[in-house]
Amino acid sequence: MCAKSAMLSPLKQSRKGKVLNAAEKLFLEQGVRGTTMQAIAAEAGISKVTLYGYFKDKDLVFTAVSELIASRLETAVTEGLTSAGTISERVTKALLDKHLVVYEQVRSSAFSKELFSTKNRVASTLFKNLDSTLEEQIAAALEQSGYSAHNAKTKSRILLGATQGIANQSTTREIMSTDIEAVTFSLLVDSRSQ
Repeated sequence: MCAKSAMLSPLKQSRKGKVLNAAEKLFLEQGVRGTTMQAIAAEAGISKVTLYGYFKDKDLVFTAVSELIASRLETAVTEGLTSAGTISERVTKALLDKHLVVYEQVRSSAFSKELFSTKNRVASTLFKNLDSTLEEQIAAALEQSGYSAHNAKTKSRILLGATQGIANQSTTREIMSTDIEAVTFSLLVDSRSQ
């Protein structure tokens, strides 16, 4: 959470949450270009002037929505890594749940290409930093399960890259799930000493 958000009163924090929920809904339904600041304000039930008090432009709204999605992705990975099961099962769950968040919330939108393009333009650093954090979390889980530090880091990097490629190419949720499970299990099964 940024320092400015922490300083908001509960009422303003709640209003900002409504703005972000409204913006996310509209971006997914109408695309970024099709969503105006006026539409976001109307969907959130506030005036346009109030909206501009929180965000000076649509790119900043998009960045804040991206921060929410990044938080969901990190939560999905953290919960997957701390779930019950073998290390292969936990890493598979973490990566699959991460990509399912994106699949269900962004890739299923008719405007997914535009959303990813806007993400690359205004929030690429955010997601690059998230990937680094997730790589560290997965590597730490692998190390705790007996992998050497070097092996854990290498496998974590490969798994993140491979599953991202699978998610980018998958045409259905089922294909994505099957392929992510296959690559994760094939890379992690009995390879701790390698």
